[in-house]
Amino acid sequence: TRALLTTVRAEQPTLNRLSADVIRGQDASPFMNLKIRRPVLHRPGDLEDHVIRCTAGENFRNNLPRADFVMFQHDGEIDPLLGNLRIGQVRCFFKVRFALPGAEQQSTGRYAAVRPMDSLPLTESQGRRGLPRVKWSSSEDLIVIRIDSMVRAASLVPVHPSMFRPVTESPSKLFQSANIF
Repeated sequence: TRALLTTVRAEQPTLNRLSADVIRGQDASPFMNLKIRRPVLHRPGDLEDHVIRCTAGENFRNNLPRADFVMFQHDGEIDPLLGNLRIGQVRCFFKVRFALPGAEQQSTGRYAAVRPMDSLPLTESQGRRGLPRVKWSSSEDLIVIRIDSMVRAASLVPVHPSMFRPVTESPSKLFQSANIF
């Protein structure tokens, strides 16, 4: 509730009079995928669909629940490689219909609850390749962002301490146990 309230107040000044109690009483509904049209890399005139999925605890195609990673715009510190972008894992997509007390008009917003990540310091070789390393944020467990701030889907590869150890876990469990990507 607090994360949504912070996001809503920043984005829509007309909703500044919303309180946490009013937010809790609003009509919200989850959805499981989002299609965004984005320019094709190296062909900015062409567009392609990015389908981002988050099944919010429900199994996806008879496998574990799916929670895709995304790159989104933020107003914080500028990263040397990512600029004003940040990476996070979508935990839930939802739509909220705001009905202000005493007002006839309703406002609808589409949001995502995201587990944010922070960039790690770059090594020289990572800077040359343009591949940042990220880890789960230690200062924020969950943030709420506007759907419009999502730029694209992100593909991450988990980094484990030793690739020479015997693998006894399934690939999905190895991915879930990673802290650095």
